[in-house]
Amino acid sequence: MKLDINNEVVIAGGTSSIDFPVTPNAYQPGFNGIVDGWIARISNDGSAIINATYTGTNSFDQIYFVDLNENGEVYCYGQTTGQMPVTAGAYVNPNSGQFLQKFSSDLSALEISTVFGSGSINGFIRPNISPTAFLVNECDNIYLAGWGGVINSAHGYWPTNTNNMPITEDAYQDQTSGSDFYFMALNGDASELVYSTYLGGNQSRTHVDGGTSRFDKYGIVYHSVCSGCAANNATNNPTSDFPTTPGAHSRFNRSNNCNNAAFKFDLSSLRALMETNNTAFDTPGFNNVCYPDTIVFENLSVGGKDILWDFGDGTVVKQTETDRKWLYHQYEDEGQYTVKLRITDLATCSQVDSTFKVINYFKAEGYAADDDDVCEGATYQLNAYGGEDYSWTSTDETFTSTEQSPVVAPTDNITSYFVEITDANGCTVKDTVELTLIRDVKADFESYNADSTLPGYDNICFPDSIRLENLSTNAVSYKWNYGDGTIINTTEKTPLYYSYDSEGEYTITLTAYNDETCNLQDVDTKTISYFKSDINVVDDGEICNGETFTLSASGGDQYNWSGDSISSTSASLSVEPDTTSQYFVTVIDENGCIYQDTVNVRVVSEVNLQWEHQLINNCFDRSSVLVRNLTPDEDAQFRFEFGDGTSSTEPEIEHIYEADGNYSLKFIAQREFCVYEEMIQIPSYYIMMPNIITPTATPGYNDVFQVGMGDDLIAFSENDIVAELQVFNRWGKLVYESSDYQNDWNGAGLASGVYYVQLKVGDLTTCESWLHIVK
Repeated sequence: MKLDINNEVVIAGGTSSIDFPVTPNAYQPGFNGIVDGWIARISNDGSAIINATYTGTNSFDQIYFVDLNENGEVYCYGQTTGQMPVTAGAYVNPNSGQFLQKFSSDLSALEISTVFGSGSINGFIRPNISPTAFLVNECDNIYLAGWGGVINSAHGYWPTNTNNMPITEDAYQDQTSGSDFYFMALNGDASELVYSTYLGGNQSRTHVDGGTSRFDKYGIVYHSVCSGCAANNATNNPTSDFPTTPGAHSRFNRSNNCNNAAFKFDLSSLRALMETNNTAFDTPGFNNVCYPDTIVFENLSVGGKDILWDFGDGTVVKQTETDRKWLYHQYEDEGQYTVKLRITDLATCSQVDSTFKVINYFKAEGYAADDDDVCEGATYQLNAYGGEDYSWTSTDETFTSTEQSPVVAPTDNITSYFVEITDANGCTVKDTVELTLIRDVKADFESYNADSTLPGYDNICFPDSIRLENLSTNAVSYKWNYGDGTIINTTEKTPLYYSYDSEGEYTITLTAYNDETCNLQDVDTKTISYFKSDINVVDDGEICNGETFTLSASGGDQYNWSGDSISSTSASLSVEPDTTSQYFVTVIDENGCIYQDTVNVRVVSEVNLQWEHQLINNCFDRSSVLVRNLTPDEDAQFRFEFGDGTSSTEPEIEHIYEADGNYSLKFIAQREFCVYEEMIQIPSYYIMMPNIITPTATPGYNDVFQVGMGDDLIAFSENDIVAELQVFNRWGKLVYESSDYQNDWNGAGLASGVYYVQLKVGDLTTCESWLHIVK
């Protein structure tokens, strides 16, 4: 029931009566069947029906709500199981069981008619929800509410649910358990679904048991419902699954079954709200901003399909309700900016709302002095300007200060000092002062021996040279003064070698230069002593194999000989190498000077004499000697010396001596200056052997068989010759034998006669003859 501007009563409902009192020119003058909806306007005193009409199909049609717009036109909201008419351009879900209609104020014309809901795919139309609230506001926007699900079907009503109802993308709840509340908003001509959503728990079956519900003129629905019931609950227990908001009086169902839930749901309010913040979102109301900081604008508006931001600097941003609810913005210039937010929703009465905030944007005035150079070891005063507070720190954070102009003493090549300057507006700027250290030129050098194994080498021994390594830093040119009048100017740092002519003490000075440094030049000096030693070492020599050589050195305090298996600390020693050898000596004098030398001793190799000789004797002549050189050596000269003043270089020769005697036979080889020889004694005699002895015939004379060498009958034993004697009778019978005959056989026991004698004279010869024994 509603009252129009004349306080006339507009009522609606449903009827199965075929004689409902419709008025002339009614939209539907007759009953169509089963149940039809009806609408009537009654005079303000109740005395007359001004307008009345049926509305419905040949099936079930029931009006639940009626409302009027500012022009008195009539809207109704109800259920149907038939094919309600759908006017051109209206939003529609075909074959659905909820209908909306708009009539002219005199109920003679149907201006808008449509259905909404889950729709039926088989043509069997049933309502999804039981209507609970209805509103047409002053902008003709249409708001509808209702609930449905198993509570209805369990009590014998429509066996339907809330599944597949039309839901907009911005729905508060886009899922349903099948037993939930449903809210819908349409624009003024019902051509567009502006908003729709579910509301309910995911376990309990939300419903209304005759509770109160209504929309206010702004599209806010107020409801009192049964929620969290144990009956038909998916858990079979009471639950607290109906959505509640923080700060609510109670967010829990404390009953054993259902609990009353009250909610307020805004379908159409439009209020522009904005907030400013920093990028960390921890400073709401942030409106004094320092360059180059970014400010965040948050859209906290209620409602609004289209959003328009104007940041006051010519920047305009357009959004829709689905876009992000905050924006970042950075101003280029300092100043005061008015930021405006305008939101639009044509489904609301006001359609547009706006708000604004004033932003102060500052550019900090603080700055630090320019980068600079500083001399090594000097202090430097940093400077910063334009602030009220200052905070300095160095790269390694070893230096900090809150002074405007602190003093520092950097030691690194480049040191950065960071300053944070806060001005009167609270704006902070960061700047950096980079100090480059101008290193002093530093002269430095080190002295070495020539092979760089002895650093600090300052006692130099002739003829050694000194190696000077330039270790200077930050220099571009150098001057060397060796202290003996020699000066070298150079730009190179390569090592220098120098030898002094005379012993003495010298001061070496290195001056390093660099005009780009603060000290311009630097000097380093070293004093060195130069010694000449009087050390002598024996010269190289040559010896023959088997000879000794004397190694000797003088002029030192310490000696150390080595080489060819010797080691000695004596000044001199004798060696007998069998091959050419090297000997090394290290001599240290009283100044610590070390002298090293090598003595080469060449050994002329020995000639291995190989030869043979043979005495030739025929028992009748003086013996000769046959000599033969068997030495296979072509580098030596050979000769034989026969001991009688004659010699020969022939490799083989027979020599006949002219007189009896013992001769020294030498075989001599000479290689270079070395002479090698072997000598043997050669007896050269006639062999004297008698042919008659008279042992008894001439007693005392010619009694024995006496043999010998030469006229003097020199006994063979005197020349280490063994004589063997055998005597045979004429029948060849051995009658006497001696293996070492000593001239002592006299024929004893033998008869006079002629005997055969065989005398073997060592290896020289064997003499055979007849011997007549006379007795």
